[in-house]
Amino acid sequence: MLLPTDEQGRPVPFVWNGEREEIFGELKERLTTPSILGFPDMSLPFRVKPDACEMSVGGVLTRMQEVVIAYVSRGLSAAEKNYSPTEREALGAVYCCKQWRHYLFGGAAYVITDHKPNLAMSDRKVTNKRVHNWALELQEYGLTFVHKAGKEHVDADAIS
Repeated sequence: MLLPTDEQGRPVPFVWNGEREEIFGELKERLTTPSILGFPDMSLPFRVKPDACEMSVGGVLTRMQEVVIAYVSRGLSAAEKNYSPTEREALGAVYCCKQWRHYLFGGAAYVITDHKPNLAMSDRKVTNKRVHNWALELQEYGLTFVHKAGKEHVDADAIS
C-alpha cells in the first residue's frame, strides 16, 4: 500500500478526497474485472508470488500461464516491522500460502521469490529460527521455491 509522500519522499498526512475516491474506485474495478482474474485450473500447478516491504506483505496467485487467480495483502504489525528483510519475505510466503491453502494443498505449487535467501526454505537449511519454523509449516504444501529477479517480480511488488 502506498503512503502519500512529498517531493523529498517524506510521509505526509493522508487526506481522503474526491480524487483519491476516484482512483480507489478505478483500482478496485481493474483488480476485479474478469479480464484480470481467472478461474483456477486444479490440474495445473499454481505459482505463489509473495513479496514484502517495510510496511506490508502481499502476493499474487497465478496459474502457470500467468493468469491471475487472486491477490492478497496486509499491513505489518509493529513487531513485524522490526523483522529482517529475510524474515519479512518469508512471512509473505507463509501468509500467502495460508490464505490460498484451499488451492495449494494436495497439488503442485511453486513459490516465486525475488529474495534468494528464502530458497533455503524448501530444503529447511535455514539458520534463522523464526524462518525455520515457517519452513516447517510450509512442508505440508509440497512447495518448490524458485528465484526470479526483482524486475520480473513487479506484480507482487505492486501488491506489497
